[in-house]
Amino acid sequence: MTDNLIAFFYRERLLVAVVSMLIVAGGILALRRLNVDAFPDVTPVQVEIDTEAQGLAPEEIERQITFPIENEMNGISGVTRVESLSKFGLSVVVVYFNDDTDIYFARQQVFERLSSAKDHIPAGFEPQMGPITTGTGQIYLYQIVGHGQSNQELRTIQDWIVKLQLRTVPGVADVLSFGGDVKQYQVIVDQQALVNYNITLKSLFQAIQNNNQNTGANFIEHGDEQYVVRGLGLVKDIEDIKNIVLDSRGGTPIRVSDVARVEIGNEIRQGAVTKDGQGEVVTGIILKRINENTKQVIERIKEKVAEINKALPAGVTIVDFYDQAELVDNSVHTVVESLIEGEALVLVILVLLLGNFRSSFITAAAIPFCMLVAFILMWYAGLSANLMSLGGLAISIGMMVDATVVMVENIYRHLEEHREHSTRAAILVAAQEIGRPMFFAILIIIAVFLPVDVDGFVHRSDVMRAVAAAQERRGQAKSNHSILQRHLRSRPRVGHPSSLSRAHYCRALACLELRRRLHSRQRVSAHDR
Repeated sequence: MTDNLIAFFYRERLLVAVVSMLIVAGGILALRRLNVDAFPDVTPVQVEIDTEAQGLAPEEIERQITFPIENEMNGISGVTRVESLSKFGLSVVVVYFNDDTDIYFARQQVFERLSSAKDHIPAGFEPQMGPITTGTGQIYLYQIVGHGQSNQELRTIQDWIVKLQLRTVPGVADVLSFGGDVKQYQVIVDQQALVNYNITLKSLFQAIQNNNQNTGANFIEHGDEQYVVRGLGLVKDIEDIKNIVLDSRGGTPIRVSDVARVEIGNEIRQGAVTKDGQGEVVTGIILKRINENTKQVIERIKEKVAEINKALPAGVTIVDFYDQAELVDNSVHTVVESLIEGEALVLVILVLLLGNFRSSFITAAAIPFCMLVAFILMWYAGLSANLMSLGGLAISIGMMVDATVVMVENIYRHLEEHREHSTRAAILVAAQEIGRPMFFAILIIIAVFLPVDVDGFVHRSDVMRAVAAAQERRGQAKSNHSILQRHLRSRPRVGHPSSLSRAHYCRALACLELRRRLHSRQRVSAHDR
């Protein structure tokens, strides 16, 4: 079969050239479309469900929120396990799926089950799914810097201007805010005043809630015109909250200001962010959406940051202090530099061994061609170009040219030893002579890497056994080749390039059999010891 394939490809040289050009074009296109990351993403397919429950203890959160959600998630198609965490004021449920499950299908399944879980959760608590990101999704960190601005003002700018604008960038899953003081309108109740006016705390909450909304009231027809009627009750400032009426006694209204003090305060804090000895600062973290190109997303973020800086108040700017694109560039640059150095080193060694620059260049050309084929397969499989994947190509540079070196060397040998044959006939015979051994040698190399798991984890025992077996067979093949070469060169050959005299053929087989028996005895004696 291999002889027929070699003869077909050797005869259809135009077809081979066209296919080669298509592979080169496809490899370049796949390389441009590959996701470029610093490291491979090994995050499993998972959906996180977060529920804030302020004021509840962990036992109450576990019983009233976590358990109902976790119970509803069981039985979803493709779920491998469900994990949960209940702590003060927060419930976290993580649903893990099979690796071949589409993340958007998984989120759809979880979303459908959440609607059923809400019926078993107390009113006022809203479970939400986490962003579509991974463990390496924190690609851009920045600080809101403002001279003469308080941390509360900077945090307000971050939450209501910067964060909302950055979420519109394609490829961004979410933007997280850290540091600073979250602005709140606080109503500090005077309990004695509530008792004096005989007003309950619940009625106070209800009155503030009812008086903080706009209401539509249809329209009034006046001739050929219509007047839209609306009830405007949305609170705009502290005075609006103070003037909310709670009740009336003898025609005198009782307002919020009569039973409470209204002021601007800060949300209860769970932590702080400090940086470079500046004290507390306001920062943000941008999360990348899963399966997005890290470098391209960061470029879009930088363009958006430049636009936002122009619209911010005077003296307020966005300053980045971590950019994962730099790590990606350094990682890729390191691997690319190793690839170039390896290519040059292989070319030099080939020139020294083959003694012909043209043959060495043809042999070395197999390296970029094989890499382009690898890029096509990586793009098709959805793998990213990162430190490990490109590093594997750098390690396998020597393997890429093994078959080409053997083929070129054998063709040169036939051209030198059989000048009476035509060049095309000699090349075809030389290629067919080693076609089958090369085919199985490449299969052995592929078999060595088969135990490598998809996620990048290596079954070391299987790999080491395969490598040892391949090295042993390679050593025996070299020994057999040297013996045959020694006996074949002891007497000049005539006729067909592959023809041997019966005497030399028998002597060669006898030497091979003797060497095999000696090798077997040495292995048995070493095993007995």
